Formats: sequence, structure tokens, C-alpha cells
Amino acid sequence: MKNSIMIKRMVGLATLCAITFVLQFWIAGILPKLPIGGGTAINLALIPVVVGAILYGPVGGLMVGIFLGAVTLLPGQGAEGFYVNWYMTILAIVLCLAKAGLAGFLSGLAFKLLFKKNYYVAIYATAIVAPIVNTGIFLLLYGVLIYIMTGSAYGPTFAATATAVWIMFLVELSVNILFAPALATLTKILTRNYDLGFVGYLKKYSDENSIDEAVDTEEIEEA
Repeated sequence: MKNSIMIKRMVGLATLCAITFVLQFWIAGILPKLPIGGGTAINLALIPVVVGAILYGPVGGLMVGIFLGAVTLLPGQGAEGFYVNWYMTILAIVLCLAKAGLAGFLSGLAFKLLFKKNYYVAIYATAIVAPIVNTGIFLLLYGVLIYIMTGSAYGPTFAATATAVWIMFLVELSVNILFAPALATLTKILTRNYDLGFVGYLKKYSDENSIDEAVDTEEIEEA
């Protein structure tokens, strides 16, 4: 039984990772750019991370987030500018994996905690936490990288990048908030009609009426 659930979860998470790859590596390149900040790309890649955090809990969000971070390390995604020596390469890898991985983990934790109180509040909180953590961790670790390269963590180089990053953050936050109602509906549809090893507290309250109800702490199953 446990093996069956694990296989279903692997299939579900692999599907979300595949969608993440398409959104980050392909769709982001063909979507029109916003006329702000010199042309800001609309990035939808955090949405599968949020979905993973909702359906598979903090660990599921972490796994999809780490995959997203790994994709951003590929050529053409911007991280290759830090591949100047071995320790800078390691720091760049840590930055990319940590920011997206923690975004998935903490957004999943937010959903798990708030789901007991209000389903829709939990959905919106999850959608909001992901870009906040993703951007916050990036700016923190990016400052470390710039300090190592230039000797100044918050000089002109950091300021120029931070401006673009904040614009991108506002875009990601807006996109996630706009998609939150769709995420709420998608979660209901998936948990009612499919068995892909979702976390216990979603499986237990997967029918249309009871998923909106507050649940008692003692009734929540661990994933």
C-alpha cells in the first residue's frame, strides 16, 4: 500500500516538474514582455511549485522547487555568469536551489497550517508566500555572491539587479494572486477525481463540501 502511494506521488511530482520545465525554459521565452523595467518577462514557473506545495505538502513543494532551481542553472537562464571558479559555481548552485526549494517548502507549510482554518485563505497565502520567499532568499544570497566578487555587497551592481528583481517579484506575486482562484478549483477537481498520493489532510476532505470546512488538529493525517 505504501509503495503504491509512493509511486503515485512520484508520478504526480514528476508531472509537476515537467510542467515547471516547460514554463521556465520555453513558455517564459515566448510570452510577451511587460513594458516595465526594460521589458519584464512573465514567469509562470512558480505556479507548479505552489500546486506541489498544496497537493503534496511542504516536502512536495520543496522537491518541485528544487527542480525549478536546477532548471534555472541551465545555460541561457542567467546563472552561468557566476560560473567563474569552483566556489562561485557552488554558491550559485546553492542560491538557485535554496530560493526555489524554500519557496516551495514554506508555502506548503503555510497551506498546511492555514488549511485547518480556511481553505481559501490557505490557497491565497500559499500563492503569496512562494514569491516572497523566492525573492527574499535570492536577494540575500545574491548579496553574498556580489560581495565575494566585488568586495561590496550592496554597491551599484547589487542595486541594478535588485531593481529588476523587485519588478519581477511584483509580476510573480500578481500572477500567483490572479491564479489563486483557479488553484482552489484545480485542487478540488484533482482531489475529488484522481488518486495521485495527495497528502492525507487533502485526501480526507476531498469532496466538494467538506474541503472548505475547518478541520480539527487531531484529525489531520500526516502525509
